[in-house]
Amino acid sequence: MNETFPVISKVIQTIILVMAWIRNDEPEVLEKVVSAATYLPCWIGFGIGILFILFNGKGCNNRFFRFNFYQGALLGLLGSVIIMGMGYLVGLMEGLLAMAGLSMAEAGQAAGYVIWSFMVAFQLLALYGLVFSLLGRFAEIPFISDVIRQNIR
Repeated sequence: MNETFPVISKVIQTIILVMAWIRNDEPEVLEKVVSAATYLPCWIGFGIGILFILFNGKGCNNRFFRFNFYQGALLGLLGSVIIMGMGYLVGLMEGLLAMAGLSMAEAGQAAGYVIWSFMVAFQLLALYGLVFSLLGRFAEIPFISDVIRQNIR
């Protein structure tokens, strides 16, 4: 009996190695499409991701989907907070300059361009994530991807 244990152990190790080699880590088409949809703007993508989780249950415990879902949600949240914060800051500056009797027409226009450039930057990042999700690859966005990778288990 002691002689059969090492043989059985070697057979089990071989089966595990073969299964790991055969396993395909390529995400399915549905996971690619839903992961790409999580990058859609105006929280539409977040809603699609939540619906996928609710209807798919344990099946959505895929690392690829979770990474893209969290990254799309964090990108949308971060973009919204930055753009809203900048809008409030511009309003505050206009109010302070108006109290001092100064006009902020040019400065307001410049601030509008800055806010617009941030919006375009976040939309381009979302487009980058959407395209890479459709290709079945992880979209590496500096800082955001690092935060997501540290918190995904």
